[in-house]
Amino acid sequence: MATLNARAVRAMFAACLFYAAFGGLIQWFPIWLIEARGFTGEQLGLVISIAGIGRIVAGPLTSAWADGRKDRRAPIQLLSAITLMALGGLWVSNSFGISFALAFTAEVTFWALIAFLEAALLRLCRPDAVPSYGVARGLASLSFVVGNVATGMLVDWIGTDGIWWWLALTVTGLLAASVTMTAEPVARMAEPPFAQRLADGFAMVKRPEFALLMFGCGLIQAGHQFYYIFGTKLWI
Repeated sequence: MATLNARAVRAMFAACLFYAAFGGLIQWFPIWLIEARGFTGEQLGLVISIAGIGRIVAGPLTSAWADGRKDRRAPIQLLSAITLMALGGLWVSNSFGISFALAFTAEVTFWALIAFLEAALLRLCRPDAVPSYGVARGLASLSFVVGNVATGMLVDWIGTDGIWWWLALTVTGLLAASVTMTAEPVARMAEPPFAQRLADGFAMVKRPEFALLMFGCGLIQAGHQFYYIFGTKLWI
């Protein structure tokens, strides 16, 4: 009989909260920016595009920083906190410039969480224990659907601000869940400097198979992003 893997359960719970928030963010957050913060279609496309470019820079920087932490929860907690603060700032902001910067920040930091949460699931789940990676990842995907539908229901019930409330509550839950995750302290004899860790990460791009994988994933994600952002507006 498979045993319960408590560390994997906590990581799965955090991942489920993330994907519940993601279901609200990728499809509904652009609608909130248009209707509640007065973004035009061009401005929305610009902030999403710049945020996508920003992730090319933020991803390696965040990963190199995370590699130097002694607690694997650190990047999840930091990125969740920054996302939550950006959402809070957007709620009170009356300036388009500030709203643009905050929306950019939220897009960059929230998307950056994916790699660290997926890595936690892969690292902590075991095939001979509950939950396995397949179960944990399947529930996380289901949470995305729940988040998508729940946010739409909130829009019907209380209006566009329901989008913000769903994101704020689920990201707050994610931050709290990340605190309960196993600390997983990392013991290292000698830590290479930040610049060296960053260079080692970029060295992977020189591998043709990895570069091709990134290009293919980029095409998929570009279509995925466009479909959700502007598809929702079209359906409405």
